[in-house]
Amino acid sequence: MTPLLAESRRVLRVDGRLIIADWGCPHDHLMRLAFLRVQLLDGFANTRQHAAGELPRLRQAGFSVETIDRLRTVWGELELLATTRTRSSPEEDQCPAESRK
Repeated sequence: MTPLLAESRRVLRVDGRLIIADWGCPHDHLMRLAFLRVQLLDGFANTRQHAAGELPRLRQAGFSVETIDRLRTVWGELELLATTRTRSSPEEDQCPAESRK
């Protein structure tokens, strides 16, 4: 888990939402061609998961992911994602003071 995702998970309450805008999987040839420019600038290794539509880090970090919208841009499809912090254990339902009892 990346430090950013770990901190996001730490500060969000259970069922708290984090909204993310990121490059998404191109859904047609024109958007794929546009996204190729991003890949040339940022590197294919850095953008491989975007092009494949994979979000494994978000899910592995304990977030559920929902696509809110897709925006067509000159650089490719920009996805708006709503991620919700999921519960990893029953103890997370309790306040810190209650869990010490």
